[in-house]
Amino acid sequence: MSEQLNSGTYEIIQNRLNEQKNDLIQRLQKLNESRKNIFGGVDFSLIANERISTEHSCIAKDIYSLGDHLVFGSNAHLGLQTEINISDVFSIYKINQNRFEPQDYTLINDEVFIDEFKNLYKYYRNTFLPGLPLRKTIFIWFSSFLKVQQTSRLSNGL
Repeated sequence: MSEQLNSGTYEIIQNRLNEQKNDLIQRLQKLNESRKNIFGGVDFSLIANERISTEHSCIAKDIYSLGDHLVFGSNAHLGLQTEINISDVFSIYKINQNRFEPQDYTLINDEVFIDEFKNLYKYYRNTFLPGLPLRKTIFIWFSSFLKVQQTSRLSNGL
């Protein structure tokens, strides 16, 4: 008799939990619709699954999208290598038909940026690329590069 009572209790609890789950799902859907109405919304879906390969074994830190290009930042342990190059930390890819195509470094090939980058890694042995600030760093660098480019166009009368 007690076994039958225990199984009945289990079913009652399971039904209550399922009702609460369904109620919570409905409330979340209503909340999400309200959020979309107020802030706008974009439905995300996975369109491809692609692997990024680098020259060195590394730890991925961040990936940043600039139009149809991606800047991939990573930390690699390079052992006894004395000079760290941009290609050791950053990789540039172009998105073409849901595939990543490796690109050259013209997107981030700025003399000031390269000098600052090399000095940072040269004088500070424990330099590493943090995760989240990469987005800010690249955005700030890219924005200032565009401003310089626009200023030079204006001064040249273009």
